[in-house]
Amino acid sequence: MLVYDLWQIVSFIVFAALADSIDPCIFALYTSLLLSASIGGLKRVSRVATAFISSVYIGYLIFGAILKLLFNLTNPPRWVLSAILLCYGVAMLIYTLLASDEGFDIAVCREDRAVCRLAKKLRLDAIDPNRYGVVGIVLLGFIASFTLMPCSAGLYVTFNIITKDVGFAAWLPLACLYTAFFVLPLIIIAVAVIGLTKISTLYKYALSKQRFIKIAASIIMMAIALYILFTAKGSIP
Repeated sequence: MLVYDLWQIVSFIVFAALADSIDPCIFALYTSLLLSASIGGLKRVSRVATAFISSVYIGYLIFGAILKLLFNLTNPPRWVLSAILLCYGVAMLIYTLLASDEGFDIAVCREDRAVCRLAKKLRLDAIDPNRYGVVGIVLLGFIASFTLMPCSAGLYVTFNIITKDVGFAAWLPLACLYTAFFVLPLIIIAVAVIGLTKISTLYKYALSKQRFIKIAASIIMMAIALYILFTAKGSIP
């Protein structure tokens, strides 16, 4: 089995979850929902934000459990795991380098991004929180967790590879921690929309650094792939 220090895993979780969560298209979709809900006042914004974040948290946690189950059932050899991460990291790096680095509008999902095109095909950007209510927002969060968010979930895959040999009881709190940091930017956006300008500035700063963060995440993913292949302690059958 792969052996890692708990501190190494937790450190990776914090960075990976935050890097995984920074997606301008998801942010634009979510911000549009909150701005639409703001017509009904702060209480309405809070309800929509809570419903969306809660459903994303649960949905993404379930998505992670499915990944873990797949890895445990298929029990892929070390070189396959390494190849998956290496290919994912290279693809993510190339996509990030080729993607447009123009300014970002917090309420516009640009169609030159794959995730935004998928959102439009699924018509997720057309959901009106004032019409469909909390139930509609919960469904939107679940749908996004299994369609839009996995598009950039390379680090979540990496996390599940690292914790492949960990029992479910030990994996669950780690996955809960990962998902908590994953939804943290959504909480920051909600607070920013409500009107705390200092947090809004932090949110915009994170977006301005998204290219660097994605490049760093790609490099880390490839480094872990090589680590698994050549230097990890123990063995994966």
